[in-house]
Amino acid sequence: MGGAAGNGIAVASNVIAIGAGVSGVDNTFGEVDDACYIGNICGANIPLLEANFVFVDSSGRLGTTLIDARGNKFQIPVQTLQRTTMRGGKVEELQAAITQQQQLIETLTAQLKEQAAQFATQLKEQAAQIQKVSVQLEVSKPAPQVVVNKP
Repeated sequence: MGGAAGNGIAVASNVIAIGAGVSGVDNTFGEVDDACYIGNICGANIPLLEANFVFVDSSGRLGTTLIDARGNKFQIPVQTLQRTTMRGGKVEELQAAITQQQQLIETLTAQLKEQAAQFATQLKEQAAQIQKVSVQLEVSKPAPQVVVNKP
């Protein structure tokens, strides 16, 4: 797509070349099957406040928002991605770590809910015991006696 796009492809197959003059040939490896080349991406100036990271999944789909296995969206702080990129880390490793942390949070939340329910049950049992003891104390009080003074 674009004027003279893909003009370098002679034998490679399943190659996408987008942009005027994008040859579709890798500068290092030559013609590569199953590749995608898009012009004017590298070195393009992007305002920092408007920048988005672009992710590529295993099927080759591009996107700017990450979702977990349930389809829930989540954001990775830009600083985290920048540190990972600067250190040569892989976004996939970061995604796996985030998914692991989300699962841990869900597990801990479920445990806290269970503990809160147990605590509420214990409080009800203690309140019933206190009520029972109060009734027993009332019953065990000696009956009032009348003292008559005789002259």
